[in-house]
Amino acid sequence: MKCIKLTFVFLLSMLSASNLRASVIDSTMYYTSKQIDSIVAAEIQKQVDTVLLGYRIDKVANEKLDRLQSEHDALISHLLTLIAVIFTVLVAIIGIIIPYVMNRSIEGKIKENTKELENSKEESKENEKRLNEQERIISGIRDEVERFKQEADKSKKAAEEAARKSKFSELLSQAWNEKNVNVQIMIATKLLVDYPEDEFRWQSYYSRGAFFDNKGNYDQAIVDTTESIRLNPKNAASFYNRGNSHANKHNYDNAIADYTEAIKLNPNYSAAYFNRGNSFLHKGDYDKAIADYSVALSLSPNDTKVYDNRGVSYAKKGEYDKATADFTEAIKLNANDAYAYSGRGNCYFEKEEYEKAISDFNEALKIEPNNASTISNKANVLFKQKKTKEALQLVNKSIYMDANNSYAFHLRSEVNFELKRLEEALGDAKHSLELARKNNDQEIIEEIEKLIKRIEEAINERKTVI
Repeated sequence: MKCIKLTFVFLLSMLSASNLRASVIDSTMYYTSKQIDSIVAAEIQKQVDTVLLGYRIDKVANEKLDRLQSEHDALISHLLTLIAVIFTVLVAIIGIIIPYVMNRSIEGKIKENTKELENSKEESKENEKRLNEQERIISGIRDEVERFKQEADKSKKAAEEAARKSKFSELLSQAWNEKNVNVQIMIATKLLVDYPEDEFRWQSYYSRGAFFDNKGNYDQAIVDTTESIRLNPKNAASFYNRGNSHANKHNYDNAIADYTEAIKLNPNYSAAYFNRGNSFLHKGDYDKAIADYSVALSLSPNDTKVYDNRGVSYAKKGEYDKATADFTEAIKLNANDAYAYSGRGNCYFEKEEYEKAISDFNEALKIEPNNASTISNKANVLFKQKKTKEALQLVNKSIYMDANNSYAFHLRSEVNFELKRLEEALGDAKHSLELARKNNDQEIIEEIEKLIKRIEEAINERKTVI
């Protein structure tokens, strides 16, 4: 721009100089013309005044006039030539400057356009970056929306599953709270149909197996519990329940195997130790029974049933002092433990401390006045005290309370044998043996068989005497 301004100043200067020269020439021409006119006029006046000067003066004047005219014409010609040269120079200068200025202007425009183009490119790159960033953000939003949708679907599915599980738990709880075992079995059976998934089925089979066990259908209980174990072999309670069903069927070896498996799955399963101890007790393996009861007490130190049964095990071994100590501990924990009073009474009986035995049996009967076993135990003490008639009254009452008590029939057989009622004694002994075999009560079978032999010998002797 600065160059353009200087160029225009130069042109204006040239034009001003040209105008100045033209004024000078015009002034010169004007001045020369007046001079010539004055000379001519003077000469003409002189010639008029001196008519006589003659032809020579006229010629001289004409020559001078012609010379002046030639000079004037020459001056005009030179001036025109100078003007033409100046015009040509100006045109040439303008022809050079204008393209230069135009080129510079075009170059400036090109540079400006180039810069604008570069700026546009930069802006385009920035826009592209912004577009990419926006696309990245949009993609992230899409991903987030998709993730949110998936989480929502998962949450919905989880909520549906939770609701289904909640409903199942509600129905299962309803079954367990039901008092009627047949209704319990019906609900569990319906759950097996309505909830066929394994996570539900094992619980339904487990529950129905427990219900069948409560009903006394031990075979079906074992079938259902076995299926529950197949579906979920890590549930210790299933093995425990199946062990109970085997024990109820007097299959103590199978029961011990299941209790052992339950203990493997849950080493702190106090009830499994207790029931395995019971199975050992029924098998006559009193040391193992005592060991299991001791573990159960370490896990549940206030469980009176464990003290009771460990006391029985000690009594079976003839360790009556230890047995008495366990029954006494159970009574300390629960003053209404009739079983403990009865068990301790039996220990006193074996130690021939009959009055203490009678006292404990009486305490037990205050708590459970219709307990057939306690009544027969008291009758046994009276029998040992030679109070045979009183003993017979009590044992009859015991049998009336429980017609399946093999011990009561065994005792009445002994009483009748003492009273020389041999046929009645033999009938009671045989019935006692039948019940003992039915209950798999190996402990007294041999004893009853010996009693039967004694009674039969007595009958034969009486026949011989007659």
